Amino acid sequence: LWFGVWLELQRQDLPIRIDSYLNLHGEHFVFFLLDLAPFIFGALAGMVGYQLDFNKLISQGKKEWEATFDAFADPIFIINDAGIIVRCNHMVVDRLNLPFMKVIGRELTEIISEGQIDKVEQVVYHGSEFSWLGRHYDMGIYPIYKKEMSENVICILYDITDRKRTEAQREQSETLFRALFDSSPDAVVLIDPHDPNVSWPIIDCNAIACLMNGYRRGELVGQSIDILNLTTGTEGERIAYLTQLRDAGNTIVVIEHNLDV
Repeated sequence: LWFGVWLELQRQDLPIRIDSYLNLHGEHFVFFLLDLAPFIFGALAGMVGYQLDFNKLISQGKKEWEATFDAFADPIFIINDAGIIVRCNHMVVDRLNLPFMKVIGRELTEIISEGQIDKVEQVVYHGSEFSWLGRHYDMGIYPIYKKEMSENVICILYDITDRKRTEAQREQSETLFRALFDSSPDAVVLIDPHDPNVSWPIIDCNAIACLMNGYRRGELVGQSIDILNLTTGTEGERIAYLTQLRDAGNTIVVIEHNLDV
């Protein structure tokens, strides 16, 4: 626009009229483009600024995702359809004590087999529990879909070491209890005082209890404790017994058993 005004001044065609302005731009289209140039450059600058802001948001989101990915306490692998590791988090390299470059590009089965104490020819890791680098893991498999097709897979190794230790301790306790239960020289009978159908049913007994009462184990389990007593216990007696047991922690009760079987 200012360039057109300058030309009008040079041609001494003043005052500027709309028809003269249109005639000038009709004869020389380049002048029209020059007048539009500030608007075009302004629009381009706005688009560039928007693109820069958009790229900044993408970069910030990428950094936040990477920070979250690396913050997980469980080892995480991202593998392709060939089982090759394309990404892993910091926990993986910390557990392996290796740099990223020595982990990326290798097969996941190779990484897992190297960390196992007992070497095996092939590691089946899909949804199975295994030992790795002195700890127990359970692997979760999560496909990454793109255009309804699975391209990569996220593999998360959930550390279940504490759970396995608890299970082993529980199994050991159960084994010890069963050994003491079966080898006890005294008759031992386990009852359920809260069964809704049978009054204090026998849920287990050792061999001495069967021998002393003249029954086989299968004949006692599921029956009321009254099968071993001369008299049937009343509800009040059993409530009093439970109360005494809860208060004292243990108690001694003299009971007459029916041995005439």
